[in-house]
Amino acid sequence: ENNVLSIKAKDSLKTPDGKELVAEFEIGDYYRAFTVSDQFDKSRITGKLENGVLEIVIPRREEVKPRKIQISA
Repeated sequence: ENNVLSIKAKDSLKTPDGKELVAEFEIGDYYRAFTVSDQFDKSRITGKLENGVLEIVIPRREEVKPRKIQISA
C-alpha cells in the first residue's frame, strides 16, 4: 500500500509440533516496513519462509526501450 512493503510476524517459544525452545533473544512480535520505489515491479514480489529465514524477492521493472515512430508529412 502506498509503495510500502510491510512485514509482520509473531514469535513463539514453541515449534509447530509443540516442542518448547530455549531463546537467547527476546520473544515477541515483529514489524518492519520498506519503501519500494517505482524501479521495482511490485506485482511480481514473492516471498518464502524456510528454516526460519524469510526471503523476499522484489524484481526490477524491465526498462522501457525507446522506439522509433515513422512520421509522414
